[in-house]
Amino acid sequence: MATEYKKIKGGVTEGRDEMNLAELPISILTTRRKEVPHILEFNKEKRFKNKLVYKQQWKVETIPEVGLPTVKDEGFLLGLFALAKRQGFPKKTYFTTYELLNIMGVKRGKRWYQEVERAISRLQALRVTSDNCWWNNKKKEYIGHIEATHLIESYTFWYKYKSDNKVEEVKKRKNSITWSDLILQSFKHDFIKSLDLNFYITLEQGISQRLYRLLDKWLYKKSDIEIDIFELRDRLGMSRERNKYVSRIWQKLVPACEELKNREFLEKYKILQNRRVKFVKASKGELKADNEDRSKEVEELTARGITTQSARELLKKYPDRIHKHIEIFDYLKKQDSHLIKKNPAGFLRKSIEKDYAPPQGFLEVKEEEISKKEFLKQERLRREKEKKEQKIEEEITQAIEKLSEEELQRLKEAARNEAERDSSLTPGNDFYEKSISVQTEAILRSKVRERLNPG
Repeated sequence: MATEYKKIKGGVTEGRDEMNLAELPISILTTRRKEVPHILEFNKEKRFKNKLVYKQQWKVETIPEVGLPTVKDEGFLLGLFALAKRQGFPKKTYFTTYELLNIMGVKRGKRWYQEVERAISRLQALRVTSDNCWWNNKKKEYIGHIEATHLIESYTFWYKYKSDNKVEEVKKRKNSITWSDLILQSFKHDFIKSLDLNFYITLEQGISQRLYRLLDKWLYKKSDIEIDIFELRDRLGMSRERNKYVSRIWQKLVPACEELKNREFLEKYKILQNRRVKFVKASKGELKADNEDRSKEVEELTARGITTQSARELLKKYPDRIHKHIEIFDYLKKQDSHLIKKNPAGFLRKSIEKDYAPPQGFLEVKEEEISKKEFLKQERLRREKEKKEQKIEEEITQAIEKLSEEELQRLKEAARNEAERDSSLTPGNDFYEKSISVQTEAILRSKVRERLNPG
C-alpha cells in the first residue's frame, strides 16, 4: 500500500477494512449474548457483465456456546487491521491490549481487557463457507467455493504464558494473532481499503457503523446506489426472524440513515418502489470537513488542560456541546472569573457534562460577534432549498393532473397494493383505511417524482 499508516489527532487511527468483509456479514446486531445465534447466512443471485448468473451463498457459523460476534467485536477486528497495516500486513500481527483499546477510543480497565479477549475468541471461532462471494483480487474473480475457513487462525495473549520465556509473545510482552491465508491474500493483493475509523467509532449505533462500512465501499466511485431492502437486511446482519416485513426493516434502518445524514456522510435516502432503498452520498468535502473540525475540537480541549482520552470521551458523548463550552470557557478566562481559577480543566469538563447555562454577559458578547453576512447567506440557502422543493412538489401535482383517468387509476391501484403489502396493520377499521390512504398518496407522488427525475 502506498499510503503510510498515520494517527488522526486525538489518538484515533486511520483505519483499514477488508473489502469482502465490508459487504459480507460476520456479526449480528445485538448486544444481548443470550440472543446471539451461531449461524448467519446470506444468499443472492448476481448477474455479471458476461450475462452469466451466479448463485452467491455466504454462511458464517461458530460454536453454539460461543455465539457469533457482535458489531462491537467486529470493531476490534478493524482495530487489528489498522495494527496489521502499521506492521506491513504480516502473517502474525503483534499488539498490546492497550494499543488496541487506544485505537478504538475505549477506556482502559479490567472489564475492557476481558472484553477484548472474548471478542478475539469469538472472531477466531468463526468459520466461513462461501460460493461465489469472496473476491480474489489477484485473479480478479470470485472464488468458486471456500469450505469452513477461519479468518483468524490462532491468537495468543502473552500474559497467560508469562512463566514460559520460550514463548515469543512473552519475550515481546505482546499479544498476537495469526491471520488465515484468506485474509492474508487480501492483504497481499491490496484488497484493503482505507476507513475513517475516527468517524466509525463515534457513530452511536451498531447498525449505523455496519451501514457506514457497507456504503463507504459501494459509494467510493458513485454518488448514489440502490439495493433491495431484504438484501440490505441480510448484509447488515439483521435477524431474518424479527425482520420479515419491509415496514419493520425500514423502521430499524431510518435511525441509522438519519445518523449518517446528520453526520453528513449521506445527503439523502429513501425507499422506492419494488422494495428498494436509494442512498445518495454527500459531497466529498463535507465528511472530511466534519472530521477535521472534530479533530480540532479534541486539540482545543487538550490545549485547555483536558487529557486526550477525556477529550475523546467528551466528544463522543456530547459532540454538540464542545464548541459552545469552549467559547464560554475562553470568555470566563478573559473576564478573569473566579469560576475557573482553582481548576480550569475540571470546570471545562464539568460544564460540558452538565451543560452549564452561559454566564451573564456572554450572550450579548456572542451576538455582537455573529457575522450578519454569514447569517444572510444561510438564510438565502435555506430559502433556495425550500423554493426548489416547493417547485418540485408543484411539478408533481401538475404531472398528476395531466395523467389520463385510466393511467391515474392504474397508478393509484399499484400504489395502494404496495401500501397494503408493506403495512403491518390489521385491515377492517377506519385507522387502517386512513393509514393506507396516506401511504398510497405518498407512494403515488413518489412514483411520479421518479418519472420526472429518473435516477
